[in-house]
Amino acid sequence: MKQDAVRFYDYHLWANERVFQRLREVPQEVCEQEIPSVFPTITKTLQHMLRTDHVWLLAMKGESYENVGKIVGELSQQLEGKGPEELREGFIEVGEKFKDFFAQTDLDAKAPYTNGNHSCSLQ
Repeated sequence: MKQDAVRFYDYHLWANERVFQRLREVPQEVCEQEIPSVFPTITKTLQHMLRTDHVWLLAMKGESYENVGKIVGELSQQLEGKGPEELREGFIEVGEKFKDFFAQTDLDAKAPYTNGNHSCSLQ
């Protein structure tokens, strides 16, 4: 299981890097152009993706639901105004944190996670 988790995460990193490579080929204005979608711009979508990576890492580390919300709220403020290249650096940083987590964690073990009124087991 551990090898699968690491392999899938490596694929995630590879796919994100491919996105950033393609974004280098378009003018910056395209990343800020509003489109009818869940997220109004490419940049806002990248910010959401980066926050989501942080949420998953924090949850796997056993952070409380409340603490995850606080940390991600602070991260959201830090990401405001950041363009694709700055966000790419954020993906690299969280990627290193994931790799450290994987190296120090028994990924075959079950870990309980409580989310407010709900709980689940991350496996």
